[in-house]
Amino acid sequence: MTEGVRASQLAKAQCAFRDRMRENGYQRLQEWIPEDVFRQLGHLCKESGLSRREAIESLVAAANEGKINLRGGKI
Repeated sequence: MTEGVRASQLAKAQCAFRDRMRENGYQRLQEWIPEDVFRQLGHLCKESGLSRREAIESLVAAANEGKINLRGGKI
């Protein structure tokens, strides 16, 4: 199998995956965060056994339930 054929197969598989996720009500999130925050998120996920997606979902749920207070700001 040539590299071009394999790359095409991978691109099609990724496109199909994204389509399935959209059909199931998911949205793609891509944000830039400070490196130390990214490492902390990874550590929290490793310790809790959660994926990054699950950790973010938990954070949003906790904020909506008033369990945590989020303070936002702009750079």
